[in-house]
Amino acid sequence: MGDKPPCEVCRAFKKKKNQVPDCSKCFPEIMPENEDAVAVYSQVHSQAIYVGMEGVAVDLDFNAVKFVMDLNEVENKFDCFHKVLMMWHHVAKIDNAKRKIKK
Repeated sequence: MGDKPPCEVCRAFKKKKNQVPDCSKCFPEIMPENEDAVAVYSQVHSQAIYVGMEGVAVDLDFNAVKFVMDLNEVENKFDCFHKVLMMWHHVAKIDNAKRKIKK
């Protein structure tokens, strides 16, 4: 994946050519052991706890994660919970770095 352009560059390029980017070529295949975590993350990623005047996301709402895991009848909630948190913190770290660059 290191030789591919960032998503926003690819989308802009494809838009100029009136094409839709095929993101499946860039993103890795989801391993079966991560399917529950990815499904839960996709539903709760916006359920963050925000602080400060700038509204910086500091953590994920754990109640939202548990609620969605219960709805999806996730068997190994402990493992899924930690994977969801790991994904959320990874994305939050990237978002915070982008926010600092814009200033």
